[in-house]
Amino acid sequence: MNNDIENTSIPKNEINIHSLSNEDDVGNVFEWNGRIFRGIRKKYVDDIRNLIDSGLLDELKKNNLFPKTTITDLELNGYEMVLEHEKIPLTSYVYEWSFTMLKDAAINAIRVNIIADKFGYQTKDCHPYNFIFSNNNPVYIDLGSFFLKPKTKNWLPLSEFMQFYFYPLKLWKNGNEAMIRSFFSHCLRGGFWHSIYYRLSSPFSHFLSTNTIDKLANGIYKYRSLSFVDSADIEKKAPWNLGSTVTKLRDAGMLPFLTVNLHRLEKKVSRIQQRKQESTWSNYHDQYQLESQELKSSSRFNRIVEIINELKITSVFELAGNQGVMSRLLIQQTDVSRVICTDYDANAVDQLYKMCKQEKLNITPLVYNVKIPVDETPLPPLEDRIDTPECSMGLALLHHLILTQGMPLSKIFNRFKVFTSKYVFIEFMPLGLWSKQSPNPHIPDWYNVDWFREEFCKNFELVIEEQLETNRILFVGKLTD
Repeated sequence: MNNDIENTSIPKNEINIHSLSNEDDVGNVFEWNGRIFRGIRKKYVDDIRNLIDSGLLDELKKNNLFPKTTITDLELNGYEMVLEHEKIPLTSYVYEWSFTMLKDAAINAIRVNIIADKFGYQTKDCHPYNFIFSNNNPVYIDLGSFFLKPKTKNWLPLSEFMQFYFYPLKLWKNGNEAMIRSFFSHCLRGGFWHSIYYRLSSPFSHFLSTNTIDKLANGIYKYRSLSFVDSADIEKKAPWNLGSTVTKLRDAGMLPFLTVNLHRLEKKVSRIQQRKQESTWSNYHDQYQLESQELKSSSRFNRIVEIINELKITSVFELAGNQGVMSRLLIQQTDVSRVICTDYDANAVDQLYKMCKQEKLNITPLVYNVKIPVDETPLPPLEDRIDTPECSMGLALLHHLILTQGMPLSKIFNRFKVFTSKYVFIEFMPLGLWSKQSPNPHIPDWYNVDWFREEFCKNFELVIEEQLETNRILFVGKLTD
């Protein structure tokens, strides 16, 4: 803990409690003075001390699976103990992930429990909202989920794992991305229905009703959780006085199908491969990527890099960055040390994610739709979850939003504003959807550079206006007070 806090009492009106932690019985995660803490309720203090003393968290941290966590001497009314967690710069949610990001989180959920098992622990739940990506690695953050497991090789959250990870991955790999993303953006709890998964994946399920499928699946997973049920509850609920027999068989390890082999499950998930699919922007940047993984730049990109260096910009939010070639050039050729690169094409984002992992680049790839961001959720919007970069950038984007999707320019400018603290880089395409293959597109009379410049200057201080190519004019603006 830093020594710059002299007063050990935290004023409750100065903290910001994270919304998802409100459901945690153990305590709440909150931000104070730009740092991340967790208040632990009195009832759970001994359990948390034992967990920390066990060495499990240190082992998870060593494997990049949990943030560094320390006990502080800080005090907060309503909590008996205050922990400090290493701060991860950006919280992304599962509906902003690509296929491989979800798969990596699934694998790390299993690995967390494999390591926890060595210390006599496992996790109570297993949903993807318990993970935050740090340097393109999913890190588990739910301290309150760990519990001392009974002497069993069972795994309590198996059903939840299947519903939040396995089912979505299996369906997504066959091209059901839109359905999976919609599910995640609207469902924070409960998981993907067993019946929907089997309806979509097994032709035999059509011989059964949806209600029957859910009852069968729920019954199977309820049976598989018997290891965690008190003997008294089993004896009370089992029919025909079979409770004591079931308990004895369970305790003797004679009940079948209760064991969960986490290593085998990890291999099973690792083998799930997304079928190769071409989407609108998944191959857009192929011309700039050489087989050696080096980037082939262009005069246009080079000029943007020069301007970024001239303005001494160190952080960028790129809207519609496709496979992230511009973002990668910024990391390689400028003083930019942090980039968030977004696109609505999940396949393009997935390619960038895998490249960032391989090259260890400080770029955060996210699936984000400029026109229709996810806002039908109780979770904070993306702009409220980031340390606002110094620059937001959108290259070859505006003509699609205006001419194809009918998005008002004022709304577009507002999207750029919320993701920057200082500058915007926006390309205007005076010829619209022009290309060498179709050089004479129909565009409205009002769509011209004079119109755009006038609107731009109503929203930003014009710093640079420069024609980079035949159909690309770069506008660099500065936020006005």
